[in-house]
Amino acid sequence: MSSEVRVLIIDPDTAAAQKLGLALDSAGFSVTWCSFAPTEVVDAVRDFNPSLLLVRSEVSSPQLAALLVRVEGKPLPVVLLCKDLSEQRFTKAWRSGVVELLPEPFSGRAHLAKLRALPDELSSRTGELLGRGVRELNEALTHFMRTRRTGALEVGDDAVAYFTRGVLRGAHMREFTGQAALSAMVRED
Repeated sequence: MSSEVRVLIIDPDTAAAQKLGLALDSAGFSVTWCSFAPTEVVDAVRDFNPSLLLVRSEVSSPQLAALLVRVEGKPLPVVLLCKDLSEQRFTKAWRSGVVELLPEPFSGRAHLAKLRALPDELSSRTGELLGRGVRELNEALTHFMRTRRTGALEVGDDAVAYFTRGVLRGAHMREFTGQAALSAMVRED
């Protein structure tokens, strides 16, 4: 590894976290783990100073939403070990927050290679998400809010919505502004 990758595993199952930690440690990663408990997460992020979080959670989990709130002061890449990979296409553009979805169960060969390559890959990501169609836009918008993204969501040349930690802060599209503009952007005609 070109630089040390420090992985904080966050998992409600301590035994599973320890097993995962041993696999990562054997592969040369610096690793520690904790549960989703708020004080454990805050202490582990502060004391261990991870370069990425490996979290056993679905994107739609309320536990993940609470975790993202707790770590938003320190922009870290978050890799989810999960069953539902349907939002994976939305994670590939980002450098922090939820940046990768890996399928459960953990597979040493496939997952370790991805975790090893991820830090270099993140530096080349653009932060731009491209897509087509109202359905995909609605799915991207849901992902943007669920994963507490901050940034602009541009639709074509005449529409943009601004978010701070997943909350709409402003939008405009032709004669519409605010929530009306956002609704116009995602309306199926």
